[in-house]
Amino acid sequence: MHTSASSLITHSDHAVQFYEQDAFLVNELGCYIQAGLSAGESVIVIASAPHRAALAARVNGQVVGGRYVALDDAVTLSQFLINGWPDSERFHAVAEPLLRQAAAAGNGRVRIFGEMVARLWEAGRLDAALHLEKLWNELATQYSFSLLCAYKIRDFAHHKHVHHFEQICAAHTIATPAESALLPETSLDAETARSLTMFQQKAYALETEVGRRQELERILRRREEELADFLENGVECLHQVGPDGTILWANKAELTMLGYQAEEYVGHSITQFHIDQPTIADVLQRLLRGETLYDYPARLRCKDGSIKEVLIHSNGRWEDGTFRYTRCFTRDITERKRFEQELDRRVEARTQELVLSQQKLRALAAELSLSERRVRKEISTELHDYLAQLLVVLRLKLVNATELAVEHPKLTQVLKEADEALDESIHYTRSLMADLHPSVLEWGLPLALRWLGEKFRKHRLTVEVDIPESLTVDLSENQMGLLFQSVRELLMNIVKHAQTDRAQISLRLQGAELQLEVSDKGKGFGGVAIPLTVSTQPGMTQFGLFSIRERMEAMGGQFDIHSSPNEGTRARLILSLAGRGGISSLSSNPSASEAVGNVSHDATVTLRVLLVEDHEMVRQGLRGVLESYPGIQVVAEARNGE
Repeated sequence: MHTSASSLITHSDHAVQFYEQDAFLVNELGCYIQAGLSAGESVIVIASAPHRAALAARVNGQVVGGRYVALDDAVTLSQFLINGWPDSERFHAVAEPLLRQAAAAGNGRVRIFGEMVARLWEAGRLDAALHLEKLWNELATQYSFSLLCAYKIRDFAHHKHVHHFEQICAAHTIATPAESALLPETSLDAETARSLTMFQQKAYALETEVGRRQELERILRRREEELADFLENGVECLHQVGPDGTILWANKAELTMLGYQAEEYVGHSITQFHIDQPTIADVLQRLLRGETLYDYPARLRCKDGSIKEVLIHSNGRWEDGTFRYTRCFTRDITERKRFEQELDRRVEARTQELVLSQQKLRALAAELSLSERRVRKEISTELHDYLAQLLVVLRLKLVNATELAVEHPKLTQVLKEADEALDESIHYTRSLMADLHPSVLEWGLPLALRWLGEKFRKHRLTVEVDIPESLTVDLSENQMGLLFQSVRELLMNIVKHAQTDRAQISLRLQGAELQLEVSDKGKGFGGVAIPLTVSTQPGMTQFGLFSIRERMEAMGGQFDIHSSPNEGTRARLILSLAGRGGISSLSSNPSASEAVGNVSHDATVTLRVLLVEDHEMVRQGLRGVLESYPGIQVVAEARNGE
């Protein structure tokens, strides 16, 4: 027979029994309860359902006469907990009626077994469990009963539980250890049982700590193995180099990359494997200075003689101010280098193709512009040589017809209306010829630009032309046509998009460069770069700008444009005149009016006219008009001046 709480407890003790197995606890409780019932005492059991069921089997068949009361610990505990804390007033309201009823049912003595404190402890409410122990002790000062509590010893198997364990033992008059610390047929007094209980908890805590440390050591060894495997068998190339440049360790990836066995690489100087000695010398010096290297390019020699292009990431391991070794990651970029070189080669080839294509495009743009002007000129010439001449002849015929129809008023009115329609047709034809191929270009660019500025008045745009009177330039037909057409397109864009009624044209010579500028103070547009695509932006069509730029560059010139919202637009065309010998000042040639002498007309003198005109219909019409005037005699006709 061993010593237990049930064997030491008296009618007024508050004892605690620690246990490891439920069977031991149930056996001890059975002895405790049966002893009380046999002595005529009442028993109150407040326990879990499994324990209540096991104890009921032990007392089954005994005549207890209402002296055995079994309650659920969780239900009873909930009756006096407030926010997880045992309330003193509610506790007394629950416990005192139970004690009075139990005392009245037996000989006045009551035995209680409670697991409510153990339930609080298992829930992690350590201070609440100690407070409930205190409430039981306070109740024992008012009522006569013995109380037995029970805890699982393993719930205290940690060094952090020592303080609370001591407090629990101090709250009880008797504390007995769990079954593994009890020897059969050994009797212990209360003091020895308490000391043994304390040692048992410390032994459990020590066992737990030993187990925890063993688990930590196992985890640490596992992690070290995993780290070693990661470094040794990872796909990144790694190595360590000592302060003297000796390779201390290299993983399989690095050995495989270079093709060496470990003994052919480790233990040798790192400089033996670098192609560029200044590179490795700089690496070692910078690491010894405490620097960290990122993406440092280098070339390594393989065992088969090939060369690997690599990037190095490295820093140093220092201990107490002493350099121990490098931590170096080496990344093979040989294939990437080859790809980059091939890509560069292809980009260069493609760039050359694009440059050639651009040159062809500019040549085509120049040829297109030239062809356009040629076609315009041909159409204008056809209009001048045929349609315009026919209209003039028709006008002359109408003049003769009007003179012959003076006695017929109605016919005269019809002829007059026909003359007005014909006059409008002649003006329209001349305007169309000027639009297609302005003859004013034959008088030079400055005069052509002034004429163009005046022409845009019909578009309600006042153009200020700023050209020095003394300025004249010798331009080819293509150059003059391109500049004139570009200015006309820019002015038309101002009319369509700038929302202004004023514009400026400026022509200047800066050294050997002719600078032609078209500007306005209109609404402008965002973006100042000349676009490379054919999409559009507000303010000006991008294709128009693109076309002007390409044609200017094909002529060896430049075109740039600057614009900002609400600040207007400034477009500048620059053409180099170097080598043309075309810069000069305007000579003081006599004007056409000065070149033609003054002719005095004498009515008595017959003016003899030689009529020269290559267009037969016009020639005949002119002859008819001239012969209708007195004093004019057409003496001969010629088609080509011969």
